[in-house]
Amino acid sequence: MNLILTETDQVIEHTNLRDVFLPIREDVIKYNWLISDYEVYDSEIFNGNIRWFTGEELLNITDNNDIQFIWGVISAFDKSFKMDLNNISTIPVSYEHKTLWSDIPRIQHPDSCIEIVCIDSSSTILLSNDKVISSKYKIHYTDAKNLDEQNRLGNRQKRYVQSIVDEYFQINGIDKDNMIYISNGYLYDLKLDYNILIANLRHVLFESDFLRVPEEKDTDEIFRMLKISIKRSVEL
Repeated sequence: MNLILTETDQVIEHTNLRDVFLPIREDVIKYNWLISDYEVYDSEIFNGNIRWFTGEELLNITDNNDIQFIWGVISAFDKSFKMDLNNISTIPVSYEHKTLWSDIPRIQHPDSCIEIVCIDSSSTILLSNDKVISSKYKIHYTDAKNLDEQNRLGNRQKRYVQSIVDEYFQINGIDKDNMIYISNGYLYDLKLDYNILIANLRHVLFESDFLRVPEEKDTDEIFRMLKISIKRSVEL
Protein backbone atom coordinates (compact mmCIF):
# COMPACT_ATOMS: atom_id res chain seq x y z
CA MET A 1 0.00 0.00 0.00
CA ASN A 2 1.18 3.51 -0.83
CA LEU A 3 0.57 6.05 1.93
CA ILE A 4 0.48 9.82 2.39
CA LEU A 5 0.79 11.58 5.74
CA THR A 6 -0.36 15.19 5.68
CA GLU A 7 -2.43 17.62 7.76
CA THR A 8 -1.64 15.79 10.98
CA ASP A 9 -0.39 16.57 14.47
CA GLN A 10 1.25 13.15 14.77
CA VAL A 11 4.59 14.64 13.70
CA ILE A 12 6.12 17.88 14.91
CA GLU A 13 7.52 18.64 11.47
CA HIS A 14 6.98 16.82 8.21
CA THR A 15 9.74 14.96 6.38
CA ASN A 16 12.16 14.83 9.29
CA LEU A 17 13.76 11.44 8.62
CA ARG A 18 14.05 10.68 12.32
CA ASP A 19 10.25 10.65 12.51
CA VAL A 20 9.81 8.98 9.13
CA PHE A 21 12.03 6.06 10.13
CA LEU A 22 10.56 5.66 13.61
CA PRO A 23 7.99 2.94 12.67
CA ILE A 24 10.47 1.00 10.50
CA ARG A 25 13.82 1.41 12.29
CA GLU A 26 14.64 -2.29 12.24
CA ASP A 27 13.94 -2.38 8.50
CA VAL A 28 16.07 0.66 7.60
CA ILE A 29 19.31 -1.22 8.29
CA LYS A 30 18.31 -3.98 5.85
CA TYR A 31 18.82 -1.64 2.89
CA ASN A 32 21.15 0.86 1.32
CA TRP A 33 19.63 4.27 0.65
CA LEU A 34 19.89 6.80 -2.16
CA ILE A 35 18.95 10.42 -1.41
CA SER A 36 18.28 12.55 -4.49
CA ASP A 37 16.64 15.74 -5.74
CA TYR A 38 16.51 17.20 -2.27
CA GLU A 39 16.42 20.48 -0.43
CA VAL A 40 17.01 20.60 3.31
CA TYR A 41 17.23 23.24 5.97
CA ASP A 42 20.79 24.22 6.86
CA SER A 43 22.89 21.05 6.95
CA GLU A 44 26.59 20.34 6.47
CA ILE A 45 25.83 16.70 5.67
CA PHE A 46 23.42 17.30 2.83
CA ASN A 47 24.70 19.90 0.36
CA GLY A 48 22.58 19.12 -2.70
CA ASN A 49 24.70 16.29 -4.08
CA ILE A 50 23.21 12.84 -4.52
CA ARG A 51 24.12 10.72 -1.50
CA TRP A 52 24.40 6.95 -0.91
CA PHE A 53 24.31 5.45 2.58
CA THR A 54 24.04 2.11 4.27
CA GLY A 55 21.01 1.84 6.49
CA GLU A 56 23.25 1.91 9.56
CA GLU A 57 24.94 5.11 8.39
CA LEU A 58 21.65 6.83 7.63
CA LEU A 59 20.08 5.89 10.96
CA ASN A 60 23.14 7.20 12.79
CA ILE A 61 22.86 10.50 10.92
CA THR A 62 19.15 10.92 11.54
CA ASP A 63 19.44 9.90 15.20
CA ASN A 64 22.13 12.46 15.91
CA ASN A 65 21.09 15.34 13.68
CA ASP A 66 17.85 17.27 13.37
CA ILE A 67 17.46 17.26 9.60
CA GLN A 68 14.22 18.19 7.89
CA PHE A 69 13.84 17.71 4.15
CA ILE A 70 11.78 20.34 2.35
CA TRP A 71 11.80 18.33 -0.88
CA GLY A 72 13.54 15.09 -1.64
CA VAL A 73 13.41 11.39 -2.42
CA ILE A 74 14.86 8.68 -0.20
CA SER A 75 15.02 5.35 -2.03
CA ALA A 76 15.81 1.93 -0.54
CA PHE A 77 17.82 -0.75 -2.35
CA ASP A 78 18.74 -4.30 -1.51
CA LYS A 79 22.18 -4.55 0.11
CA SER A 80 23.43 -6.54 -2.89
CA PHE A 81 22.65 -3.75 -5.36
CA LYS A 82 25.72 -1.87 -6.60
CA MET A 83 25.19 1.85 -7.08
CA ASP A 84 27.45 4.00 -9.26
CA LEU A 85 26.65 7.60 -8.36
CA ASN A 86 28.37 8.78 -11.52
CA ASN A 87 26.22 6.63 -13.76
CA ILE A 88 22.68 6.37 -12.38
CA SER A 89 20.16 5.13 -14.91
CA THR A 90 17.19 6.75 -13.16
CA ILE A 91 17.49 9.61 -10.68
CA PRO A 92 14.34 9.74 -8.51
CA VAL A 93 12.82 13.23 -8.33
CA SER A 94 10.28 14.81 -6.00
CA TYR A 95 8.50 17.83 -7.52
CA GLU A 96 8.49 16.37 -11.05
CA HIS A 97 7.62 12.81 -10.00
CA LYS A 98 5.67 11.56 -13.05
CA THR A 99 3.33 9.08 -11.36
CA LEU A 100 3.05 10.41 -7.80
CA TRP A 101 -0.44 11.87 -8.29
CA SER A 102 -1.62 9.29 -10.84
CA ASP A 103 -4.17 6.56 -10.15
CA ILE A 104 -1.28 4.13 -9.67
CA PRO A 105 1.78 5.82 -8.08
CA ARG A 106 5.01 3.94 -8.77
CA ILE A 107 8.52 3.84 -7.36
CA GLN A 108 10.79 5.57 -9.86
CA HIS A 109 14.01 3.58 -9.83
CA PRO A 110 13.41 0.05 -11.21
CA ASP A 111 15.69 -1.54 -8.59
CA SER A 112 14.30 0.31 -5.59
CA CYS A 113 11.76 -1.31 -3.25
CA ILE A 114 10.84 1.65 -1.02
CA GLU A 115 10.56 5.30 -1.94
CA ILE A 116 9.95 8.11 0.55
CA VAL A 117 8.97 11.39 -1.09
CA CYS A 118 9.16 14.66 0.84
CA ILE A 119 6.73 17.28 -0.44
CA ASP A 120 7.32 20.94 0.44
CA SER A 121 7.71 20.26 4.19
CA SER A 122 3.98 19.52 4.30
CA SER A 123 3.54 15.88 3.31
CA THR A 124 5.42 12.61 3.59
CA ILE A 125 4.67 9.92 1.03
CA LEU A 126 5.65 6.28 1.38
CA LEU A 127 5.69 4.11 -1.75
CA SER A 128 6.50 0.52 -0.91
CA ASN A 129 6.47 -2.89 -2.54
CA ASP A 130 6.55 -4.43 0.95
CA LYS A 131 3.14 -4.65 2.63
CA VAL A 132 4.80 -5.19 6.01
CA ILE A 133 6.60 -1.84 5.76
CA SER A 134 3.39 -0.04 4.82
CA SER A 135 1.50 -1.76 7.63
CA LYS A 136 4.06 -0.74 10.24
CA TYR A 137 3.97 2.85 9.05
CA LYS A 138 0.15 2.93 9.04
CA ILE A 139 -0.11 1.39 12.51
CA HIS A 140 2.26 4.00 13.93
CA TYR A 141 0.91 6.97 11.96
CA THR A 142 -2.81 6.30 12.00
CA ASP A 143 -3.48 9.58 10.13
CA ALA A 144 -1.70 8.21 7.04
CA LYS A 145 -4.10 7.74 4.13
CA ASN A 146 -4.16 5.36 1.18
CA LEU A 147 -2.50 7.42 -1.55
CA ASP A 148 -3.81 5.26 -4.41
CA GLU A 149 -7.41 5.65 -3.27
CA GLN A 150 -7.08 9.39 -2.73
CA ASN A 151 -5.49 9.85 -6.14
CA ARG A 152 -8.22 7.87 -7.89
CA LEU A 153 -10.98 9.90 -6.26
CA GLY A 154 -9.20 13.21 -6.81
CA ASN A 155 -8.42 12.43 -10.43
CA ARG A 156 -12.04 11.47 -11.01
CA GLN A 157 -13.00 14.98 -9.89
CA LYS A 158 -10.44 16.52 -12.24
CA ARG A 159 -11.62 14.46 -15.20
CA TYR A 160 -15.23 15.34 -14.42
CA VAL A 161 -14.51 19.08 -14.25
CA GLN A 162 -12.55 18.95 -17.51
CA SER A 163 -15.35 17.07 -19.29
CA ILE A 164 -17.90 19.69 -18.23
CA VAL A 165 -15.62 22.56 -19.24
CA ASP A 166 -15.08 20.94 -22.65
CA GLU A 167 -18.85 20.49 -22.98
CA TYR A 168 -19.44 24.16 -22.15
CA PHE A 169 -16.91 25.27 -24.76
CA GLN A 170 -18.46 23.00 -27.39
CA ILE A 171 -22.04 24.15 -26.69
CA ASN A 172 -21.02 27.80 -26.86
CA GLY A 173 -18.64 27.45 -29.80
CA ILE A 174 -15.69 28.68 -27.75
CA ASP A 175 -12.12 28.36 -28.96
CA LYS A 176 -10.10 28.37 -25.74
CA ASP A 177 -7.01 29.58 -27.61
CA ASN A 178 -8.64 33.01 -27.83
CA MET A 179 -10.10 33.16 -24.33
CA ILE A 180 -9.08 34.65 -21.00
CA TYR A 181 -9.95 33.18 -17.61
CA ILE A 182 -10.44 35.69 -14.78
CA SER A 183 -9.87 34.53 -11.20
CA ASN A 184 -9.30 36.66 -8.08
CA GLY A 185 -8.26 39.62 -10.21
CA TYR A 186 -5.76 37.64 -12.26
CA LEU A 187 -6.02 37.00 -15.99
CA TYR A 188 -5.06 33.60 -17.41
CA ASP A 189 -4.57 32.85 -21.09
CA LEU A 190 -6.44 29.58 -21.62
CA LYS A 191 -4.13 28.60 -24.44
CA LEU A 192 -1.35 28.38 -21.83
CA ASP A 193 -3.17 28.05 -18.52
CA TYR A 194 -6.01 25.61 -19.23
CA ASN A 195 -4.96 23.36 -16.35
CA ILE A 196 -5.18 26.30 -13.94
CA LEU A 197 -8.82 26.76 -14.90
CA ILE A 198 -9.56 23.09 -14.21
CA ALA A 199 -7.71 23.18 -10.87
CA ASN A 200 -9.44 26.36 -9.71
CA LEU A 201 -12.92 25.14 -10.62
CA ARG A 202 -12.30 21.85 -8.85
CA HIS A 203 -11.08 23.71 -5.76
CA VAL A 204 -14.23 25.83 -5.63
CA LEU A 205 -16.56 22.87 -6.15
CA PHE A 206 -14.93 20.36 -3.84
CA GLU A 207 -13.08 22.50 -1.32
CA SER A 208 -14.95 20.93 1.60
CA ASP A 209 -14.39 17.38 0.36
CA PHE A 210 -11.73 16.60 -2.22
CA LEU A 211 -12.89 12.98 -2.28
CA ARG A 212 -16.57 13.65 -2.95
CA VAL A 213 -18.14 11.96 -5.95
CA PRO A 214 -19.32 14.59 -8.51
CA GLU A 215 -23.07 15.13 -8.77
CA GLU A 216 -25.39 16.54 -11.46
CA LYS A 217 -25.74 19.83 -9.58
CA ASP A 218 -22.01 20.40 -10.08
CA THR A 219 -22.54 20.71 -13.85
CA ASP A 220 -24.84 23.73 -13.43
CA GLU A 221 -22.40 25.32 -11.01
CA ILE A 222 -19.47 24.90 -13.43
CA PHE A 223 -21.52 26.41 -16.25
CA ARG A 224 -22.43 29.36 -14.00
CA MET A 225 -18.81 30.00 -13.00
CA LEU A 226 -17.57 29.74 -16.58
CA LYS A 227 -20.18 32.21 -17.81
CA ILE A 228 -18.85 34.75 -15.32
CA SER A 229 -15.12 34.10 -15.59
CA ILE A 230 -14.48 33.35 -19.30
CA LYS A 231 -14.01 36.31 -21.62
CA ARG A 232 -12.78 36.70 -25.16
CA SER A 233 -9.33 38.26 -25.21
CA VAL A 234 -10.53 41.04 -27.53
CA GLU A 235 -12.98 42.19 -24.84
CA LEU A 236 -10.17 43.03 -22.40
